[in-house]
Amino acid sequence: MVISKFVAHQLRYSRAVLATGELNIEPATAAIEEQFGNDGKVIAEALRVQCGLLKVVTDDFAAADRRLAKDLADDARIRAKCEECSGRLAKLLVSCRTRLRDAVGEKALELYGLKGRIPTNREAIAHYAGHVSELMKVHPLRATDLFGSEFSSDTLVGPLQQALADYQHCLSEVAREARETEGARNARIKAERRFRRILVGVAAALEAHFRMAGFDDLADKIRPTRGRASGEEPVEIAGDGTEIDTGDVGNDNTEDGGNGTTEDVGNDNTEGDDSVATA
Repeated sequence: MVISKFVAHQLRYSRAVLATGELNIEPATAAIEEQFGNDGKVIAEALRVQCGLLKVVTDDFAAADRRLAKDLADDARIRAKCEECSGRLAKLLVSCRTRLRDAVGEKALELYGLKGRIPTNREAIAHYAGHVSELMKVHPLRATDLFGSEFSSDTLVGPLQQALADYQHCLSEVAREARETEGARNARIKAERRFRRILVGVAAALEAHFRMAGFDDLADKIRPTRGRASGEEPVEIAGDGTEIDTGDVGNDNTEDGGNGTTEDVGNDNTEGDDSVATA
């Protein structure tokens, strides 16, 4: 299942931060020790722990986003199937009305409540079909035409009840899928909040470490900005120029307009700058 362009950018930025940290924490620590004479091993170890946490939340966010995308696709498929079942049920009701009118006359339509318009509302048509089939069972009608052919309303009950059962099953599937999709959406919101909070924090810590070491180019590459954290600004390379693989990247036609973000996480209230966090 593909993910949106904006989420792909967020994941690419996170993986660029991780790759840059993995390659450069040790050299930066050595440069700091050389310049200031202090032991930077404790700081380096803390940064490695933070990078490990960032990897975990990055994977969690990617998984949550993919699960939501899958559930949305499943929801659309099940809703389409439900519409097909609804259409079949409506056509069968029209067919029942036609056969009853031809065989028995208008009185049959009045008896079974088939004279009015067939409802189009999802729940209403199920109730309507159930009411009609029950009336047919309670008040069966029989007739013989001029050619001696016999008609019985009992022949309509079975197909109508089967179509109704199929439709009711579809309705239950739609309700179940809606609950699952809502759960996946809530899980994704939580995963993204955690991901963005930790992403900004780790990127800011690494930026500060690299600046202390004098590695300003690296610090600028991973500097956490609003655009990078939200996925609006693509990040193409890691610290060594290596392409960052984000897996399948789809378009940005998600429910929220393409941006996988649900709310800003971190400090986005800077002015005159696009920084989310600074060292």
